[in-house]
Amino acid sequence: MPSKTFRALGLVSVVGLAAGAMLAAAPWPATQPGALDPQITREGEGARRARLNAMELKPFNADHWNLLSEWTNGPALTSATTADKVVMIVTWANWSRNSVRVMERMRGIAERNAGKDLIVVAVHDKDEWADAPKPASPEGAIFLIAKDTKGEFRKAIESDQDPDLYFIDRAGQLRYADVTTEAAEDAVKKLIAESASNAAGIQGRITEDARRAEEEARRTASTRSRVDLSRVPEVPFRPPSEAEYAAAKWPVFPLTQQERDDLRRTGNKPEPRSFVLPDSGFVPGKPNTRGRMVVVYFFHPDMRNSAKYLNDFVRQLNVYQRQNARDMVIVGAVSDIWSIGNQSGEKDAEHAKRVDPEIMTGRLRDYSISKELEHSFVLDLDNNLLKSTLSPNQQSQEILLPHVAVVSTDGTLRWYGNFYEPGCGGAIDRVLAEDPGIRARREAEAAWIRDNPGRR
Repeated sequence: MPSKTFRALGLVSVVGLAAGAMLAAAPWPATQPGALDPQITREGEGARRARLNAMELKPFNADHWNLLSEWTNGPALTSATTADKVVMIVTWANWSRNSVRVMERMRGIAERNAGKDLIVVAVHDKDEWADAPKPASPEGAIFLIAKDTKGEFRKAIESDQDPDLYFIDRAGQLRYADVTTEAAEDAVKKLIAESASNAAGIQGRITEDARRAEEEARRTASTRSRVDLSRVPEVPFRPPSEAEYAAAKWPVFPLTQQERDDLRRTGNKPEPRSFVLPDSGFVPGKPNTRGRMVVVYFFHPDMRNSAKYLNDFVRQLNVYQRQNARDMVIVGAVSDIWSIGNQSGEKDAEHAKRVDPEIMTGRLRDYSISKELEHSFVLDLDNNLLKSTLSPNQQSQEILLPHVAVVSTDGTLRWYGNFYEPGCGGAIDRVLAEDPGIRARREAEAAWIRDNPGRR
């Protein structure tokens, strides 16, 4: 598992200031490299997004340029001409008005960054090339247009729909794969400002982040004796208002392709989705979520590769539940994964056992005890929780595990998707930092610690 860490902003920072004890916060688990810059939002879903994630931070294959022809505004690119340059790829097609607008918008970015080592390549579809407009390169800028001769370039970079945006950094690595149009300007600014040596050293910095995270975790354990958080009771606090929740800077909510198309057409964002845990069906019991964000992961112990999934992923999450118990609740939701996108074909006789509440409750209880887990499970065998994280069309598609939901203290879904997608760790960070319910609870607990020095 690649090692990129995220800070977890816990009660410890407030307690440290209030009680004179500075405690280190536990880092959030490692995710895939794309989460290195979660503010550069990406598109794509499911298995395709997983393949795109795996392509990021890998050297871009310069042979792909040979799949393009009829270069306009300059010669064909090579590894030599792109060395120490930032390259933006935008796919487009003349018959798609939206992709033409995006292509023109990327030309504007090339113009604004003339002379800054930026190369923009507008890759047209293999069809209707002759009728496609071929605007000149702005003065001082490098804006190239080329034809995807047989459509093989798009296949090589996993482009599924025009327009798609890709970015190559100065070290020749595919840095961002299938970026949203709105994030293009930020991606260019970041990569232009970065030197080739810094870009090449990203993997080393990820490793260093992991080392520091381990040190922070050790410091957290060694300093807990200064302020024993287990002795802090549940302190009453004023629930935040709707206006406070509305004013918070929540993470960018992931949109499906249909939702993005609707947003571009109407300008209306989808309404926030409610995510409410049930009152029953928990093993060993329902956790206290008051003033705490919730991270729910969906699985079933009988899914393929479930043994490794449970032993590695679930146990890792359990560590972070222990270290961030004041601010975060982690819940494993056991869902009927087979009924989402018909992932295993026809349901067999064993399926009835897999969705039997009594059988699954016993299995989960035994598993939780044997693994000494400190977070709860909840039965979601009717998939109500899982479906509340998915749009209607996603409910008929295969989902990529581990699928997670990030929920704020007001019971609103703030992010969902695969745990290893770009943006997951950043979304959790953002909710921890911005959630007014967490902030209100922390302030009340800090006040209790100040007023009860002999009981810490």
